[in-house]
Amino acid sequence: MAGLTFTIDGKEVTAKKFSNGYYYLEVENLAATDLTKTYEFSVTDGENTYAFAYGAMSYMYGVLSNENADATLVKMAKATWLYATEVEKSIASLKALEGGASNDNV
Repeated sequence: MAGLTFTIDGKEVTAKKFSNGYYYLEVENLAATDLTKTYEFSVTDGENTYAFAYGAMSYMYGVLSNENADATLVKMAKATWLYATEVEKSIASLKALEGGASNDNV
């Protein structure tokens, strides 16, 4: 991966390598409150840049849109989708109880 620079939301990161030789970028310490967040990923060689937005829900959507997806993976995607939705509802309820105060670390 020499000569390439990778970023997530503008912060430089190191690509990690799977045992099969493929590389990936990882959003570390993903909190439940971040499951619906979309991140900006980019890779550049100094002259050309490729950027895209992706998040946990992007992955879940891909699984749920794939009619050939493994049944266990589909169940996990549905459960994660529901969990993320409930987290958002809970955070909104807490903010309402606090009079609209922001607390993203709940």
